[in-house]
Amino acid sequence: MIKTSLKELLQIESSVALGTVGWTINDLKAQGIVVRNGTEKRIDDFKWLINTWIETYPLKLRVKHFVGGFIAEDPFWWEEIEILDMGAQWGGETAAAITTKYLKPQITTIYTRAPIGKLVQAGRLKKAARQEDVNVAILRPFWKNDEAGEMVHPIVVYADLVATGDVRNLKVAQRIYEEFIRQYIK
Repeated sequence: MIKTSLKELLQIESSVALGTVGWTINDLKAQGIVVRNGTEKRIDDFKWLINTWIETYPLKLRVKHFVGGFIAEDPFWWEEIEILDMGAQWGGETAAAITTKYLKPQITTIYTRAPIGKLVQAGRLKKAARQEDVNVAILRPFWKNDEAGEMVHPIVVYADLVATGDVRNLKVAQRIYEEFIRQYIK
């Protein structure tokens, strides 16, 4: 059996420098979030950690991984796309719409490591000159291992929705939280 430390696991999953992970774990220990139980480290207040991450996500990670904002003439173009064939995954409102069948996305969020040309062509997307015109946002994933499905992890979907501040998105975000995230919080 291979033993992996919390530090190594976070580095593998987040694709950040090992030194950054060490600094982060030390900071979490100082705040009492990561506690030591004998030789094992565990997260003591996972709810606080998730909520803090969700608050800082749009200010730090999302902006850093933003590839570009685009305009799609057809607001339902995404329904005809096989996103996995594009080497991408749905996030935000689009993932929430697929998951809950409750929301009509105003902004389509896509996470991809692949070159975006195929997506731009398939959706007939045009680069947006102004932020207020954007109805398609393309971002690079900030995690190392892609999930197999067509949607990003529910915590990322939740964070995307909360980041909009839109009341309709906040209602759907609560559904995502109740159905997919609450299970992780003890």
